[in-house]
Amino acid sequence: MPYVIKSKYGLSALNIPTTCAYCSDHKTDDSIELTYAKNQMVIPIPGLLLFFSYDLYRYRFPACHQCARLFRVIGALGPVAIVLPWILFLLTIFLSWTHGERILIAAQVSSALGVIALFYKQWKFRAFRVGHEGDRETLFFCRSQRYAEDFSALNDLSYEYKFFVFKVR
Repeated sequence: MPYVIKSKYGLSALNIPTTCAYCSDHKTDDSIELTYAKNQMVIPIPGLLLFFSYDLYRYRFPACHQCARLFRVIGALGPVAIVLPWILFLLTIFLSWTHGERILIAAQVSSALGVIALFYKQWKFRAFRVGHEGDRETLFFCRSQRYAEDFSALNDLSYEYKFFVFKVR
């Protein structure tokens, strides 16, 4: 995310360009709901676990129909492709079904494909996101310079190129 756009307003008060931020090719006619978790505090409980307190924000970003459909399909089928074959494998063990080796191989391949699909989804849909929402400003991270220019021009904001982006409070 080399391009950082700083705004004094939240996403709801800003104008969004009409091109898709994720593929930069199509007009926006659909939307994608992304979540942003802002950590508030971490409370260590000795001997048990850590308790994390965070605020969860939901944003709807405009996207083209193809990107929105890809986001929903991978989001729905990726976890199923990881979990369901292992449930079948456990049923094979407990119910003494035959062909357990084949089901084990299918479970491993399906899990690997599901993980790859979820990584791809995470990479693709980080092309434009809310990086940090604070009390005074909101940071938007953008992968494409052209989209950063369009977004900044529509809202009279400036953007800057950063090689590394660290979220520091």
